Amino acid sequence: MSTMLNSVSSQASATANRADVNSSRGAAGRNAVGGSNDSERSQVGTKTPTRIETLINVLQMYNDLSPSDQASLSEALQADAASTRSKSNLTFRAEDIKYVTLDTFYDFPRVVLDLAKSKTYFPLTYLTYPGIKRLHAGEDPSTFPLENTISEIDFHQASYKFIDLMSLLASPSIVEWFKTHQSFCLSHMRKFRVVVAFDIETRRRFFNTERVLSEDAYLSRWNALDADMFHKELSERVDQAKAVIENSKSDNRFHPYSKTQPGNGHSLCLICGRTGHKASECSDAYTVKEGAVVCEWNGTLVLKATSEVVCMLFNVGRCDREHERVHVCSICGSQGHGAKSCC
Repeated sequence: MSTMLNSVSSQASATANRADVNSSRGAAGRNAVGGSNDSERSQVGTKTPTRIETLINVLQMYNDLSPSDQASLSEALQADAASTRSKSNLTFRAEDIKYVTLDTFYDFPRVVLDLAKSKTYFPLTYLTYPGIKRLHAGEDPSTFPLENTISEIDFHQASYKFIDLMSLLASPSIVEWFKTHQSFCLSHMRKFRVVVAFDIETRRRFFNTERVLSEDAYLSRWNALDADMFHKELSERVDQAKAVIENSKSDNRFHPYSKTQPGNGHSLCLICGRTGHKASECSDAYTVKEGAVVCEWNGTLVLKATSEVVCMLFNVGRCDREHERVHVCSICGSQGHGAKSCC
């Protein structure tokens, strides 16, 4: 039966092909000759079986078969058609599967690609190595830590992964814009909390509205977030200080001013270096050393030149840890000592 099926199919195909080829040649000959007489065109046409004639020949061959052979041939043709349809409808095909190496193990999870392609915002935590691993494992993204709690190391790595993702989905100009944004963020990591808030806002605006800020608006928004975060941190520190004072009213270890200064019984001003008043009350333009003051009071102690917050605990000799407040002498600006050692 297989031989019979092949024979019928081959003959039908060969006949159809000859019909197409001869028909094409006949048409080409007629076009080339142009002015040929009717007898020549008629002669060419008689040698070219039409497609209808071809189908009639195939049906004649089918009719010449016995009833049992006809039934077997029909079943074979139906099975072949069903096999072709089933292959085309497969969800997973061998040619679509790729083998991953350790270098490509952290490819983008399907959920990340689907969200990005649908222009839906997703947290940067989805692109950290731990996040990608958890998504590949099928974990629920709602169990991930909040995006604003991301660590500096994870933010650094995920920001590069985000650029890789945009390179797959966005035009080159958009990719370059986000590369510039990434460079800006990574160059301001000293203000990491501001960076995270700014990056979240920037990416959310892009995915929700397909808009980015102009250069002037970009810098203005950064400065506004920076100021907001400064006041938020200042408020947090004030609350912490109040809690410490309430819990230990007799202990002044965390208070920027000693209740008494050895030898004179007065507070030391951290701006001018004189005694008798505090920095929040200082109005002097020159220090006790007759130099121009380098700090001023703006809700807290800040450098006049840059508005950076100065660590008051460092200036009274009680802070040696690294944090966002700068460690410089509030009287002369030196990084080598605090105000307590300056006077």
